[in-house]
Amino acid sequence: MVSKDPTDGLTKHVDTSKKVDKIMAGHYVPAENEVLHGRYRITGKKLGMGTFGQVLEAYDETSSQGVAVKIIKNHSHFSVQAQTEIKILQYMHTSTHGDRCHIVRMVDHFTHKGHECLVFPLCSYNLYELLRSSQFKGVGLKLIRKFAKQIVESLEFLASINVIHCDLKPENIVIARPNRSNIKIIDFGSSCLSDKRVHTYIQSRFYRAPEILLGMKYTTAIDMWSVGCILVELHTGSPLFAGQDLPDQLRKIVQVLGMVPGHVVEQANPSVRCEYFAREQQHPGCTPTRNYTLRKKCPANDAPMSLESICTLGGRRLNKEPDHSSDDYAQFVDLVTRMLEIDPARRITPAMALRHPFFQDRPLPHTRGGGDKKRATKPADVSMTDDIHPTTTTEDDPCQEYTHRAKQRKLLVPPPHRDG
Repeated sequence: MVSKDPTDGLTKHVDTSKKVDKIMAGHYVPAENEVLHGRYRITGKKLGMGTFGQVLEAYDETSSQGVAVKIIKNHSHFSVQAQTEIKILQYMHTSTHGDRCHIVRMVDHFTHKGHECLVFPLCSYNLYELLRSSQFKGVGLKLIRKFAKQIVESLEFLASINVIHCDLKPENIVIARPNRSNIKIIDFGSSCLSDKRVHTYIQSRFYRAPEILLGMKYTTAIDMWSVGCILVELHTGSPLFAGQDLPDQLRKIVQVLGMVPGHVVEQANPSVRCEYFAREQQHPGCTPTRNYTLRKKCPANDAPMSLESICTLGGRRLNKEPDHSSDDYAQFVDLVTRMLEIDPARRITPAMALRHPFFQDRPLPHTRGGGDKKRATKPADVSMTDDIHPTTTTEDDPCQEYTHRAKQRKLLVPPPHRDG
């Protein structure tokens, strides 16, 4: 390959093969139609790739069904983490409720030429692909309600067995079968038991809880934060907190939710606290406070905005279609606000969330919903997807157009902005 260096005007040769070798280092490259473990014939279709390895579609010659084979890189770190994932998956499904709580089931695991391999049922597509197929216009509250209830039910189950997923994001929630709204939580490669926390640098940045950003001790509550971010993104089509780095991520959160409470800042890792926070200046004679400010202020054009404004496009979505009334939005915004409580000790639990009016089809007590018409985060109106029905035709179900497009647009690699 020949490229132009704009700094010196000279033409130079770049060996792209070295870049490819670096990307594929540690990956297993199967031969065409290679059979793994005596039964899984690789079809050649790549379903996903990441730092851990890759996921390939295969045909199980024993059960005559399609499967997804997750082939881990042959590096010791990833092999150890794969063993942890295997143990957690096995542990979850020893519970009588494992199959009923929207968690993907591992059907087999083995080692092939030094690579740990995990086998899963072949699912449809993930929620990021659903968003992508809608051209990032977002999906309707009716469908979000179905997705959200299942996700929260899975969190309730995980909390009951002390498992923290640690990497919930749209790519790790898949539609179990086309044209149905049943979902499965996948990818427990970063997961841990709540009493055996090993890693401190976890979660993809856009969905990373404040306690992780601040270097605090963490619990199952970090997964609930991720769910709050996911639900808003599913509806708006855009990540809620799209920070470029740690300080920018904090600024994005403060811009929407307000300043991190002082008692939370004081629980932060001392180096993080000193680098990113400063005590508010005290006026002479005033009682000292525990309030803090960010050392790096938000840019002047980053005006504060509310969750209500973000979710309703400044009120433009209100009453545009069924299930998007003021009361519907009041329920939705109240739920995600409780999920996005900065203080993890006050964040809503899965059991409490399942009793929320958003899932009970009843109005909030003493609350009247409404759109904040002062601000909008996007310039144009959008058409939301509504629901996915198991037996309707495309003529009856407008969402099948989205589900068909999602199947045609499988992503080979995760979106680059999701990690780090």
